[in-house]
Amino acid sequence: MVNSSLLDSLSFFINRSPVFVFSIAVLAFGVVIGLYLLLEWLRHGKQYKFPLYWAIGLFLFYWFQIPFILANAGVHFTVTDFNIFYALTLPTIFGGLMLIYLGVLSVLQPPHIKKIKFWLFLWLVACFLFFFYYLVVRGGVIDNHSSVLVVNLLFFVPARLLILFALWRWLRLQNWQKTKATIFGIILMMGWAVVGIAGNIFAIKKLLIYPPQFWFIALTEFELMFLLQSASMLLLVL
Repeated sequence: MVNSSLLDSLSFFINRSPVFVFSIAVLAFGVVIGLYLLLEWLRHGKQYKFPLYWAIGLFLFYWFQIPFILANAGVHFTVTDFNIFYALTLPTIFGGLMLIYLGVLSVLQPPHIKKIKFWLFLWLVACFLFFFYYLVVRGGVIDNHSSVLVVNLLFFVPARLLILFALWRWLRLQNWQKTKATIFGIILMMGWAVVGIAGNIFAIKKLLIYPPQFWFIALTEFELMFLLQSASMLLLVL
């Protein structure tokens, strides 16, 4: 019975597309790394903030992929079944980006950090209100492409650009001793930000081809976006 269940599970994954399997693997890897960072934060006596910020940030990144993973696994459902889910999880991705950014800032220690956190908080609230309006108040009815541009150009792309700029400052920091491993890690995170920006730009192009009501179908069939997204997350967790 056990062998039969194991074979059925293996057969299920073997018969799925490489994009589906890659997405599942990166998701699992990210959860493990998030737990590792949390343990490191505790092991060092909660002395440094960035492992905690990054652990929570990684945890927030993955949930929105669940409907796409289910769709690629052959599960049938309507997009509106996930309106509340997306109203909560899409802003949490933005929150995860903010936490990655705050983790880098905790190393750079810029002046006026309290003001920076205040403006980031308002930006996050605006993101939550935007998705709540479209996915709850309007019931997920998307009748124009303006929301696509707002989501990417006012939230996700600028957030990744902020992180990229902060990482570049960290890389060029002269009064901080960096090992080769640290430098390599910063470069990998910069790669994550660049690939993420490319994914957002390609997503805009793909979504504009389809009628706005078919946004979920456009993204589900956009394998390049899944690959870019998974590759960027792999760079981040590494």
